[in-house]
Amino acid sequence: MDGSAEVAGMNVLDAATSESLRFLGSPSIRVDGIDVEPAARTAREYALTCRTYLADGRIEGLPTRQLIHQGMKEAARLAPERAAVSGGSAKPGTNKVAFSAR
Repeated sequence: MDGSAEVAGMNVLDAATSESLRFLGSPSIRVDGIDVEPAARTAREYALTCRTYLADGRIEGLPTRQLIHQGMKEAARLAPERAAVSGGSAKPGTNKVAFSAR
């Protein structure tokens, strides 16, 4: 992974959009569709709310850089597997980072 990424921001303005995007609160950060917080990947509590992250035993309003970096590494590792399932081609290291906010 060369450290580069395509970053896309989006505003989530209503409950329907929150549901369709699987939006867990603001800010939500995903790399190639995978939430950077492993524990949140199975969550189904979609809402227009503030989101918190657990960092070193503290509740924070933003994910740590380490959590984002780990999410990028994991997305790159999973890219070939996800491409095989979808029939597409994998491009490890070309992460798409989505940042959602309300």
